[in-house]
Amino acid sequence: MGWLDNSTNNIILDAVLTDYGRQALARNDGSFRIAKFALGDDEINYGIIKKYGRTIGREKIEKNTPVFEAFTNQNIGLKYRLISAPRPFVYLPRLNLVSTTQNSVSLTTSGDSVSAFVRLEQQPQCGETSIDADILETNFDVYIPDMFLTIQNQSAVGTPDINKISKYVIRTVNGGTLPTVDFTLKVRPLTSTIFTTYGRVTTCSSRVITTLIKVVGRNSGVVTEIPVTITSTLR
Repeated sequence: MGWLDNSTNNIILDAVLTDYGRQALARNDGSFRIAKFALGDDEINYGIIKKYGRTIGREKIEKNTPVFEAFTNQNIGLKYRLISAPRPFVYLPRLNLVSTTQNSVSLTTSGDSVSAFVRLEQQPQCGETSIDADILETNFDVYIPDMFLTIQNQSAVGTPDINKISKYVIRTVNGGTLPTVDFTLKVRPLTSTIFTTYGRVTTCSSRVITTLIKVVGRNSGVVTEIPVTITSTLR
């Protein structure tokens, strides 16, 4: 949903069901329930606060910011979700890839590299020494390009969306002092046609598909995207 033009001092609320919500409603079996909602600030440019200060900057944001209309595509309807934090001006934690020294994951279509263990750790930043309990993660949403990859020994939530992205919910592992999320990426059986369509030719005359997976913390809203390369061993 979205708040539309308030130039007439009227607040207009535009609320629509997403495509997923319409599918749930269309079942007509009584299972459709709106249990909670979230707010976001996708349109806000906080650089205005730095430039004009809190009082004038806030007024400029409130009066001059164009607000998106409500989207029915659930994948872009709320990209930057607001959260409640117990302390003001708290720095959000980071989500760092710690299972490899590289900031990416490399896979192949056969051999030992057909799968890869991935571990991410929620870490404080900018001088913070701990993470507030309210934004410590217990579950992460992991978004995977379903055409190329799957998560081993895990089941996706529902069916892939219109962009062929599957969502997995992974519980945190709290073996240490900071929450971590562990999963194993696995390459799906890919044909040479898929590599011809979506891959690029490397210097070794093989083809490589480059894609991304996205991991989102449910409590803090922290987001990280991990580049993934899949190298074809097909001849």
